[in-house]
Amino acid sequence: MRFTVKIGILLFLVCSFVMYSFHLYTSNHSLKKTALLGDAALEGKIIWQQNNCQSCHQFYGLGGYLGPDLTNVYSTKDNGTGYIGIMIKNGTKTMPAFKMTETEIEKVTEFLRCMDQSGKADPRNFKATVSGDIKCKDE
Repeated sequence: MRFTVKIGILLFLVCSFVMYSFHLYTSNHSLKKTALLGDAALEGKIIWQQNNCQSCHQFYGLGGYLGPDLTNVYSTKDNGTGYIGIMIKNGTKTMPAFKMTETEIEKVTEFLRCMDQSGKADPRNFKATVSGDIKCKDE
């Protein structure tokens, strides 16, 4: 009797997994329908990925560790459109200068602006609660 119940539960879980996987892979998911980014920001994200920027830079602490976290670079004092464009064109000691057109730089900047609006990423502004949650110190 116990063995039959275990087999029944296993079959139910396997069937559920197969049906859910089938649904995910056969339903028509479009990136533009679900994304919160505009067309220019989506194109900037593609340029970001084609130039492999995530291998050095991070969003919300996820990504490479050679370059800085760029989650809030757009709104940081003295940064913004001009600063980002100059950094992309000229590079630094550890960052190469990218040969991008002005349009590509504008699209990457728009992507960074949208990422900036998604939240705050400075870990110094967060504290752990007793329950294990992480909250902004301002709250």
